Amino acid sequence: MANKRLNNLERQQIAILAAQGITPHAMSKDLGRDEKTISKALKEPEVMVLVEEARGKLADVYESTARRMLASITDADILKINAYQRTVASGIATDKMRLLRGESTSNQSIFFRIVAEAPDLPPEEDEQASPK
Repeated sequence: MANKRLNNLERQQIAILAAQGITPHAMSKDLGRDEKTISKALKEPEVMVLVEEARGKLADVYESTARRMLASITDADILKINAYQRTVASGIATDKMRLLRGESTSNQSIFFRIVAEAPDLPPEEDEQASPK
């Protein structure tokens, strides 16, 4: 492996790969650099900023993808299994976007908001009291 210092292009490549979740070990194989050199670079403030910028851009891509997927679902699609697949893909893209932004992927807050906004439902009847 090379013994020279990392140049700016290599630092940018490391930042992009780190933002994608690639490990220093895998990066070392791809870039032909020592794993310790890459790990050290990832601790440099300039590279840390590049990683966060790359994560933000990736999060924007995933958010845009999720929005496009959801917007593409029509009433006719809802009747097809493909709509389910699109919804799952949109959820995955949303989770990825939230992870990249350091946000929680817990759906509890969404669930609570949906419940709070739901119209009042009539109380359920006791199954034992209802005639069969």
